Amino acid sequence: RVTEPDAEGAVNISLPGLEQTRKTEDALIGRLLGEYRVDGAIGWGGMGTVYSGHHVESGKDVAIKVLNSQHPQARKRFYREIKVMQAIPENKHVVRFIDHGETRDGIPFIVLGYIDGITLGRLLNSGARLSESAACALMLQLCEAFAGLHRLGLTHGDIKPNNIMLSWSDG
Repeated sequence: RVTEPDAEGAVNISLPGLEQTRKTEDALIGRLLGEYRVDGAIGWGGMGTVYSGHHVESGKDVAIKVLNSQHPQARKRFYREIKVMQAIPENKHVVRFIDHGETRDGIPFIVLGYIDGITLGRLLNSGARLSESAACALMLQLCEAFAGLHRLGLTHGDIKPNNIMLSWSDG
């Protein structure tokens, strides 16, 4: 269920069963990556796997994206993504860059703010549909999100529903 936008343009999304974090068997689960413990895999893509995790001292939830390709070009693109994430101005519609590093095996990772929600792709695949006003509110938020990137003279390069997170909260 998707509500109409509130005064600030936010919509509430409620889909039974989609609040669950998917956990899989994975060699990184339970390991420390720098100051962060990997809790479970939550997403996969062509370049990386995204894990839920937490900062060991503060307990703060994070998302950890780990490169899953050994190809030198993929590694180069991943490090470029790190530089871009560091340069993007803070924006409430853009996931927050926190940290980066390499595993003991030399595999790079990015630590990002954890977004409690689902992807737009998952929402649409569930059969739910956005009202016209909710879709317009989402598009305005996406425009705000990409504005910082465009001010840097950059484009996203992989805009698709599975790369757009819808947050359960407005934080």
